Amino acid sequence: MRIALLSLAFIFQFTVSAQSFTSQMVEHDGFKHHIRIAGEGSPILLINGGPGMNCNGFDHIGSILAKNHTVILYDQRGTGLSVSEDLDSSDLTMEAMVEDIEAIRKHLGYEKWILMGQSFGGVLSYHYAVKYPERITAMIQSSSGGMDLEVRDKILVNERLTSDQRDSLTWFRERMTSNDDRYAEKYRMYLGCAYVYNDEFAPIIGERLAEANLDVNRLIWADLERIEFDVKEEMLTFQQPVLIIQGEYDMIDISIAELQHEILPDSRLVIVPESGHYGWLDNPDVYLSSIDQFLDELEEQQ
Repeated sequence: MRIALLSLAFIFQFTVSAQSFTSQMVEHDGFKHHIRIAGEGSPILLINGGPGMNCNGFDHIGSILAKNHTVILYDQRGTGLSVSEDLDSSDLTMEAMVEDIEAIRKHLGYEKWILMGQSFGGVLSYHYAVKYPERITAMIQSSSGGMDLEVRDKILVNERLTSDQRDSLTWFRERMTSNDDRYAEKYRMYLGCAYVYNDEFAPIIGERLAEANLDVNRLIWADLERIEFDVKEEMLTFQQPVLIIQGEYDMIDISIAELQHEILPDSRLVIVPESGHYGWLDNPDVYLSSIDQFLDELEEQQ
């Protein structure tokens, strides 16, 4: 179970910047929250996965979307440049993270915006949508962790690895020590293989794994369990359009996406073939064209 929990904890992106992002700091609740903005047009907030990861890995997909939209990236509290001293369980809660998002919206002056949540970012998007549905134009749930804690038992790490990769993952994990990162580096690379359909991307993911703040990860997961996170009933009445997009070989079981599609009144489910947890890496043509079509139709309706 430990691997399963940690596997959702890390959401990684391939970083190739094409657009220039400008940085700002937004003060809220004792934190200076780091945000980055690029592009023009209707606003999209990209909520990266984690918990415990910064937004650096979203540059590539953010740059693509910024060709036709204003794209906002941000470091979630306790990560990247959104740091504060002496973080504890009272600071790192889902409620606090929702209010961080709302503070950023108010700071930027948007009446409404589109939320795009990747993995844990999808979980956080749903939590925001419960409290502030009127502030959301639409949502994109990309390889989302879903609407409740069922995802804890639906992480397919071992199933997405070959027999040799599983053996290697176990071998390097057993030899990891706190003062020697050589084995940890190999462990992260093999763990990364579970996230992608094309193993060539595994080293990129392994490098991002090393940036995770495990204290933030632990405290947010503890809060999800404390509040018994479950927003299925509230999402039955969520009226805004939602694109649910997931890889055919995603390490999150497809049943998580199917349940979201069943519950949401206005949703579209796209399964990206020959793709794992990161469609823009494994199959960018299908992944990005599905998002473009969704956003184009949204613009036509407004």
